Amino acid sequence: MTDNKKELIETLTGDIEERMKKLEALSDADLEEISGGSWADDWAQWLMCDKSYRSGDTPKYSVGQKVRVYVTGRNVYEGVIVSVGGKTGGINDTEFVYSIRVYGNQFQQQFHPEGWIEERIYESNIYPL
Repeated sequence: MTDNKKELIETLTGDIEERMKKLEALSDADLEEISGGSWADDWAQWLMCDKSYRSGDTPKYSVGQKVRVYVTGRNVYEGVIVSVGGKTGGINDTEFVYSIRVYGNQFQQQFHPEGWIEERIYESNIYPL
């Protein structure tokens, strides 16, 4: 998030026309951080995860590793680990979460040849290639 969360929150004050101008200037990432992120994505990941899964003391996968991943509400894709987050996924925060660059199927690759980043993928939804 920006260094100035207070400044972002203050953009929500003032008269309605001024607020709308300020809101339009905010990026989606800033808005997600103010709201705490997308609960729908987290909820879908939680539904798909192995409820008895517990990450170990260290992440199972590392940056740059090629994996197969279940992406929320879609199919199984191949991808590459971009970053590893803390244990903030699963029941009672028992799973590491990952950002993964997925490449999609042949049709999707026509529109996204470099793939796209999926955020907060639970460790139990990732499998080695």
